[in-house]
Amino acid sequence: MQILDIKRRLSLIDVLARYGLKPDRNGRICCPFHDDKTPSMQIYSKTDTAYCFSSNCKLHAKSIDQIDFIMYKEGISKHKALKKATELTMKYQPSNTKSTPTNMTPNPPSVDLTKLFRTLRQRYYRGTLAQDYAKERNLDPKKLELGFNPYSNTELKSLKNCLVFPLKDIDDKVVSLYGRSIAKNPRSKHFYLKNRCGLYPGYPGADTKTLIITEAPIDAATLQLHRGNKNYSVLALYGTNGWTEEHTAAIKE
Repeated sequence: MQILDIKRRLSLIDVLARYGLKPDRNGRICCPFHDDKTPSMQIYSKTDTAYCFSSNCKLHAKSIDQIDFIMYKEGISKHKALKKATELTMKYQPSNTKSTPTNMTPNPPSVDLTKLFRTLRQRYYRGTLAQDYAKERNLDPKKLELGFNPYSNTELKSLKNCLVFPLKDIDDKVVSLYGRSIAKNPRSKHFYLKNRCGLYPGYPGADTKTLIITEAPIDAATLQLHRGNKNYSVLALYGTNGWTEEHTAAIKE
């Protein structure tokens, strides 16, 4: 069986389950490769990769796949890890269900997100709740791409009562959405679509000399809006542990 076939049949989530590991609602686990009391390993179900953000880990700054995980966990060679993975494929069928944080919702099927976001921008002006919140945060919808989802009976149920920001690919196309709840004292404030992808406010320009990384898109929006004559670009993560391979690739570009 080829490596690609093994990976198609055996997801990283399956491998984690083999070792009794399960990501939390933010897609994180306590890293098994160092003494980790708070989850520092991020699991990226979309790419079947894991990344430990702790500088105390021997795998720090190294992205690993399901084969690597078995190799390091078992302390065996790559060849033996492949054999182990092949054996595991007999137990697991190809899975389309990945572990997803509870504050995510599946991407709406067959929905043009660019068109949908255009509708959300129009909804922003139909009430005062979103406008009042944006004013409190010093966000100007005339200078920012900013929408609002007031409903729960739409394709974006988990983005109800959220200011919505577009996440874009390298071609500046809207490929996902981020929502910031405007509800008072919500249990969760930040919401993404399943298999979140795309960057906010987009891919940094090739002429970027200074790049400021923020925790979330709403923070990037604030910096983007109020930088004045300062020459810098901004780029948002998906939370404090939300650095992805897409961010790395964008910066390398």
